[in-house]
Amino acid sequence: LDVKKIICVACKIKPNPACKKICPK
Repeated sequence: LDVKKIICVACKIKPNPACKKICPK
């Protein structure tokens, strides 16, 4: 289970500040 990847995908749908720290732009 790749949590970071899941967060990144969710961020593409609904961006949030936490995503910028975890995922590349």
